[in-house]
Amino acid sequence: MVEQRNDVIGVLTRDHRRFEELLSELRSTDEPQERRRLADELTIEVLRHSVVEERHLYPAVRRQVPGGDVIADKELTDHTEIDKLLHRLATADPSGVDFEPVVASLIDDINAHIRDEEHYLFPSLSDHFESDDLVRLGEQIESARREAPGAGLTDRVRDYLGRGRE
Repeated sequence: MVEQRNDVIGVLTRDHRRFEELLSELRSTDEPQERRRLADELTIEVLRHSVVEERHLYPAVRRQVPGGDVIADKELTDHTEIDKLLHRLATADPSGVDFEPVVASLIDDINAHIRDEEHYLFPSLSDHFESDDLVRLGEQIESARREAPGAGLTDRVRDYLGRGRE
């Protein structure tokens, strides 16, 4: 059994595996109600992940990692692109022809984001943070998730899921 890390890298890696699982399930079903449920769940999970990274991870990267401003700015740009796709997914008809291309684009963008973080950002965190600091950052992120959603997450979810479905 693989030991689970409880630092920021472990916390965010578990999010990544959950995204991959949800995307796989979304890709493997053609039932409209299940597609909508999975799309909504994915949207909430990805937005929650983005908010905690933006509030906790990227400021720490800017402060402590050489070239951290460039790294954080690139990740924020990636988030913006993923946000656009999530909005398109939230408004796409799960039984329509426009749904699958959005899912395919989202898979590509989320997988690229995961690769960037896991292959470049996380090793950089390990190189420039003490392990205690990585654990503290992971605890901050976990704590932020347990708290009532902040305005950033609430507003984003409302924007994406407020489609007026009956």
